[in-house]
Order: sequence, then structure tokens, then C-alpha cells
Amino acid sequence: MKTSKFLMIFIIVPLFSFQCEDMLNAQWFLRFANNSDKKVLFTVSFELIGGKYVPSTKWPDESWKLRPVQAHGENTFLLTAKSVNAKRADSIAVFVFDPDTLSKYSWEEIKRDNNCLKIYRMKCEDLPGGSNALNYP
Repeated sequence: MKTSKFLMIFIIVPLFSFQCEDMLNAQWFLRFANNSDKKVLFTVSFELIGGKYVPSTKWPDESWKLRPVQAHGENTFLLTAKSVNAKRADSIAVFVFDPDTLSKYSWEEIKRDNNCLKIYRMKCEDLPGGSNALNYP
């Protein structure tokens, strides 16, 4: 009984507190809705400069940041305020990819050939969040 109380108070409660703190401090939240009949991958373009993420309209440097979205499904993108250095007037890009393309070509080939399904470019202040979603296609 004492062991379970110890676990609850000293391990589980702080774990949830950190998760809630991150959610409360969220500055960049994007809900992405895939209205197509095929799974897609998306990412929001940020550059890491001086230990902070800065919004960017450039191609992402790495493919591992891609988030999957099933056909007629949704997924979200979240960065906490502590890790972002941005102004509402900054521009940002959201890239959408076909998973088959990623399995056939290297990331460098995809970037070189501009091989993506769609690129959304907008001001950070125009990013849909909350109950609104960025709808693909």
C-alpha cells in the first residue's frame, strides 16, 4: 500500500504535471485534416537557430519530423512556447507528402525535385488552430 502511494505521489503526479504544463504553454498548435482517400504525411517548417525554433518557409531539413494522417483523419502539430522564437507576422510553411514518394526516393531527391503533394504558406497569425483545421486537399 505504501509503495503504491509513493509511486502515485512522487512519480505519476509529476509526470502528468509536466505534460499539462507543456500543453498550457503551447504556442504553436496546428490541426491538420486529411479529406482525401489516401494516407498523407505533413510537417510544419521550423529552423533551429540558437537553440530556438524559428518559423520558416524553407523545405524541412529532415524527413523524421513528418506526421502521418490517415485517409479522412486528423493529426496535430505542437511546439511549446519555451522552444519557439517567433512573431505573429512571421511566415511559415506546411508541407504535405505522399508516403509512397518517401519510400521510393531519398529525402535529398524529394527536396531537389520539389516532390510534395502541396505546400501551404501563410503568416503564423493565420495558422488555423483550436476548432479550425488546415484542410487537405
